Amino acid sequence: EPRAILSLALNPPNLGGIERAVIHLKEVGALTVMLQGVVNPYDGELTFMGRVLEQLPVDVKVGKLLLLGHAFGCLGECLVIAAALSNRSFFTKPYKDDMRGYMSKME
Repeated sequence: EPRAILSLALNPPNLGGIERAVIHLKEVGALTVMLQGVVNPYDGELTFMGRVLEQLPVDVKVGKLLLLGHAFGCLGECLVIAAALSNRSFFTKPYKDDMRGYMSKME
C-alpha cells in the first residue's frame, strides 16, 4: 500500500495528498479500482493508460487528452488545446511585481 511505504521515508509526504493522488489516478483511468479482486480505494495496479501516461512529461489530465486525441484521430487539435492548458494565463500576471521592477529601475 502506498501510504505504508511512503510513511517510512525520511521526510514523509502528507497522507491526505497521497490518498487524493491515488483517487485522482483512478478517476482518470490510470489505476485499477480493484486490487486482487477487492475494491481498494488506496491502492491499485497501473492500467495500460497509466503506463502510457507515466511516459509523458505533462500533467495526467493533459496526457489523457493527448492520448484520446491520438485514438480519435484529432491529435493536432488536442496538441493546441494541451499547449494552451499547460501555460499560465498571462491575464493573471501580478501588476505589483511589474510596478516594483519599474520603480527600482527609476531609482
